[in-house]
Amino acid sequence: MVRTATSTDLKKPLGEVFSDLESTSESLLFRDKGVAVAALLTGSEFELYRELIRNRAWASVEEAREQNAHLSSDEISEEVDRLVDQVHNETRASRAAS
Repeated sequence: MVRTATSTDLKKPLGEVFSDLESTSESLLFRDKGVAVAALLTGSEFELYRELIRNRAWASVEEAREQNAHLSSDEISEEVDRLVDQVHNETRASRAAS
């Protein structure tokens, strides 16, 4: 469960905030003018988050493999080189415009 942090939470010693997290299993969401700017998660929630990110990354890799299965390794290398050159050119153009 997630709870929005209050000004009282910000005044507590950090050890007390950690104890609250452990005892309630509630994460704290910090907002500034209504916009989420930070969060404190329990250790188990953080590990779940890391696993989710890792799984999404591997799913992206597998999707790319499937989409490019018909290409030879030389064709893939050429396409990667082309895309890297494109990014470099865009970066140079952006810097020159600044």
